[in-house]
Amino acid sequence: MRPEIHPINVGALFDTGPWTARQRAVALMCGAAILFDGFQIVALGLAAPAIMRDWGLSEQQFTPIFALSLAGTALGSFVAGYFGDRFGRRSTLIVSVGILGVMSTSIVFVNSLTALAILRIAACLGLGGCLPTAAALVAEYTPARHRSSVVTLAAGCMPLGSLVAGLLAALILQPFGWRAFLIFGGLCPLIVLVVLVFFLPESARMLAHKPARRRELIGLLRRFGFTLGDDAVFEAQTKSKSTSVRVLFAAPLRADTARLAGAFLFSLIGAYTLANWLPLVLAGIGLTPERVGVAYSAAGLGGLIGSLVGAGLVGKFGSRWPMTVFGVATVAFAIVLRYVAYLASDGQFLLCAVLFSFFFCSSMIQTSLFAVGVNCFPTPVRNAGMGLVNGIGRMGSVLGAYVGGYALHDGGPQRFFAAVAACYALSILCVVFTSRHTAPAIRTRSAL
Repeated sequence: MRPEIHPINVGALFDTGPWTARQRAVALMCGAAILFDGFQIVALGLAAPAIMRDWGLSEQQFTPIFALSLAGTALGSFVAGYFGDRFGRRSTLIVSVGILGVMSTSIVFVNSLTALAILRIAACLGLGGCLPTAAALVAEYTPARHRSSVVTLAAGCMPLGSLVAGLLAALILQPFGWRAFLIFGGLCPLIVLVVLVFFLPESARMLAHKPARRRELIGLLRRFGFTLGDDAVFEAQTKSKSTSVRVLFAAPLRADTARLAGAFLFSLIGAYTLANWLPLVLAGIGLTPERVGVAYSAAGLGGLIGSLVGAGLVGKFGSRWPMTVFGVATVAFAIVLRYVAYLASDGQFLLCAVLFSFFFCSSMIQTSLFAVGVNCFPTPVRNAGMGLVNGIGRMGSVLGAYVGGYALHDGGPQRFFAAVAACYALSILCVVFTSRHTAPAIRTRSAL
């Protein structure tokens, strides 16, 4: 009699196994893709004052560029979420990075607002697909005991990209112009693209839900050090699990899908309001391009360090209480910025210190949301779920282009920062009421 073959739980292999060098390499490759998401989010905002001077444009003329870019990013998130669960995380991320690199590089050759808008929207279609797909891949190749911290660290590459953008803006914009600055942000994703094509694996957990790709999964698991026979079968392939996005709107996921969407929505309105308009706010109160770049670098450094600290706190204590505390602090620092902004021309150190503190706290919230999201959504709909909530957030961030512009026009920097504070206050309310937060490390270890 042929011995019974027990189905293999692919998720359990990675959840309880060692965190190998090959798995770390997946996290690094995905982190590189996320880094240029962060770079591109702020790149156009940093270059906007120089472009407006060269082309004789007003702030009101440039506002639709920001809004349409964000709409493209939202659409890219939705599309990537759909294709990532059905056709593969790997191919979706590669296509997203390729579109981002090619279209961003092409921007430096345009000489009209219309051409700039078209290419920026196209670039943002790729931009929107990078972060949710990369976060899903990182989560699925990281052991459960490290997952919250590693996903938060990977998402922390976004403020690292913003920091790099601020530093380069300070060094390049004044002497070499905005085209030289933007060419960097276009060519580097193309270098990352080559690495992804040759070395990035497909999600093993996703392949476990695709019976037609069983042999591909066996080969992949062997490359990751697992010993399997040619007749291996996998647990997910023996069960019928829906990959329809309707699962996200049915019990028990419905409530948390809505809460996470709200948290992404309001936090990204605040984040994109700052990304699009902060350079113009600082330039409008008398800072030179070099000093704007320094202020932005302080903000990026705060965001990077906040993401690192947040990864440790979320990994040890779970996500609920660290995010709540940091969220309240984010609102407080936004209120402080209302008053510090007017002192920027005479007290840049104070401005940089408050910007550092604000982004330290806000980036922890932003990056930790991805850890909560990948914990909330099961594998068959993880990419769709992350694409949905991130897409809603980025769709709502279209409002950020207008919120920032109108607040700045009607009430100056004080109303601008008050609007940012309100957005983060609403976001943290959604975070507080989300039920599927990541568990503290001690609870995760006991569950294993």
